[in-house]
Amino acid sequence: MPCTNPERTPSARELETQRVASYLLYLADDCEGIILLSDTDRSYLQEAVNPGSDCFNHDKLDHWTNMLCSTLRQMTEQGLTDCVYNGRNKKARALACWWDDHEIWDKERIEQERLETEHPLAVATDLVRYCLMNREVQGISNIMSDGDLEEPELSCTINGREYMIEIRPINDNDEEL
Repeated sequence: MPCTNPERTPSARELETQRVASYLLYLADDCEGIILLSDTDRSYLQEAVNPGSDCFNHDKLDHWTNMLCSTLRQMTEQGLTDCVYNGRNKKARALACWWDDHEIWDKERIEQERLETEHPLAVATDLVRYCLMNREVQGISNIMSDGDLEEPELSCTINGREYMIEIRPINDNDEEL
């Protein structure tokens, strides 16, 4: 049974899967083997870019996006110029736009992750987990956060007794939470 359904509109994730699949095929076929694909990957990618296909393999999007990003990051400046930033090639222009947008999004995501991991609540939670995992503090269990980022608190049980840990600056130079 074919994987087509003319009445179905693809989701944003399915459209992104189709886009990423087409860029991988472009790099493999039109850029002198910048990327080598297995027969299985090639088959899945070709199925994903097939117009009207309902078999988008959107479960493979993260894997294919990682494959595409790592390939682009490893390319030489000349390779990027020839295959990505080639203004005379429609597929290259589309890939260049996608790559520029993806790099911006990636920087924003990395910054957000950095901010989240540097938040005092995240640091305190990680410290308690570290101690628990490394058995430097015995008897800790039930590590929980109240989820309040304004006045964060952790609670945990140590040797059967429940404790509340308030997170606050320890000197005047630290910002208020």
